[in-house]
Amino acid sequence: NIPLNTTGSSLLSGNVFCGHCGARLIVTTNGKKYVRKDGEVTVTPRTRYVCYNKTRHKHKCDGQTGYTVGKLDKVIDSVVRNLFDRIGGLPKESIIEERYAEQIAALQMQLTSARATFQAHSAEVLEYEAEVIKIIRGESKLGSDLLNKLYEEAKEKAAEAEQAVRQLDERLKNSEQMKATLSQQFDNIKTWSDMYDECGIETKKMILSHIMSAVRVKRDYEVEIDLTVACEELGICLDTPEKTTLLTEKSA
Repeated sequence: NIPLNTTGSSLLSGNVFCGHCGARLIVTTNGKKYVRKDGEVTVTPRTRYVCYNKTRHKHKCDGQTGYTVGKLDKVIDSVVRNLFDRIGGLPKESIIEERYAEQIAALQMQLTSARATFQAHSAEVLEYEAEVIKIIRGESKLGSDLLNKLYEEAKEKAAEAEQAVRQLDERLKNSEQMKATLSQQFDNIKTWSDMYDECGIETKKMILSHIMSAVRVKRDYEVEIDLTVACEELGICLDTPEKTTLLTEKSA
């Protein structure tokens, strides 16, 4: 998960989208010109996240054209700091054991379902094979072409279900690797948490790309954030939407 751009002063890059039309928000910089009484002209730069659809007129969008970088980044920065503050107080071992147990239980449920699906499709294959005998005897109501089509489809579904069973079996056999992966993911996030306050904008962008898969922004800086799979596997989540909205309103 590498951001599209690690340079510049904006905190988000490549993973920020318009919450109204879904288009990517791109960073633009322009200047506001001031003419002083003595005739000197000064230009104050203004950097914004702007909706690609809105500015390029590719598709309709009823949202804002743009969002001030400083204001939106302040919202995201507050969300990240709050998230890291809560992570700092989590006991690693109990978190890993809890999430590991949940993943094992989920895999076992998936395996049970996959086996049932495989048995159902296998039985269907046997039924069509038995129907072949009926066709030979002239007792079947199915035509040979239709039977062949149904038979091949059933065999394909049975093969797919069998492959799913094998993959789930293999994952359960290698369950200790799952625990090691969870432990490494936790250590990574804890490291990012410890270094976030002191690192530069380029590193912060990299950190955000590893914990946020998508940030959607709506009118009045209302934000909706999707965390990455690594965070979800650890059970890490953001505050409720209501709390996030309150945070946004205070920062706007």
